[in-house]
Amino acid sequence: MSTTNEFRVQYIDDVDPFNVLASLKHAEPTVPKRYSFIADTSLCDQVAGLKRFLRAPHKIDVMALLYYKREENEVKQLDMEATLSELMLEHGIVPEKAGTIVLRTKLSVRVHTIIETLLNAEGTKLRQALFSLKRMFQDDEDLVLEFVYNQGLNALVNVGKDSDQTFQQYIIKALGEVAVYVDGMNGLMECNELIQWLYVLTESKARTVVKAALELLVVFVNYSEQSDSLGTNMSAKGMDSPRMNSPEGQSTPLVFKNAVNIVS
Repeated sequence: MSTTNEFRVQYIDDVDPFNVLASLKHAEPTVPKRYSFIADTSLCDQVAGLKRFLRAPHKIDVMALLYYKREENEVKQLDMEATLSELMLEHGIVPEKAGTIVLRTKLSVRVHTIIETLLNAEGTKLRQALFSLKRMFQDDEDLVLEFVYNQGLNALVNVGKDSDQTFQQYIIKALGEVAVYVDGMNGLMECNELIQWLYVLTESKARTVVKAALELLVVFVNYSEQSDSLGTNMSAKGMDSPRMNSPEGQSTPLVFKNAVNIVS
């Protein structure tokens, strides 16, 4: 007879990744249920039964499982090809401890859907998508890194170039959340097209857009030990670097900060 281990289980309704409640904080049901997993059977062969048990809306071929410890705010991606016994040994997962196995959509699928929506949506749908990005990036570091890796920053720039000032501000706010994470910040600073677009926005007729773009550029320059790479990115297509235009004796961050004060 196969050994079983009982875990608390929930799911995240992220079939639509822009769902404002699609986060671990709003996993369903509110009170986790208990489900028995077969210890020596791979998770991919058990996920269909878990989906039925939870009545989750996901398609089987795009589902992933996480192990979440709320008290420690710790999340571990579970290998679907592994058995629970292997995962318990690898991650130190213990059934009776305060952890929950959470079913949700695969990260790569969510990011693909987000980018496709940004590039193809219009009007109200695009507004809602851009507005939701800041909150989504706040809640999920893995989502941020996958978004950066899959050219999501370039997609945002493409949207921003043809958008009004409200949409541009939504984008800059979302970028600010990306900058919170070290790998996210590195991705921002390595994206030439993004740096150039922010530099162009400093000449916008909308003061709020100018201020937001300058504030983000200040963050970039302060983060970098040397701003030469930033200047290089900005001049990649013949643009002048802020360092080149800096008054003698003033650092680039100071010039940006002074500019922020002027438009405030």
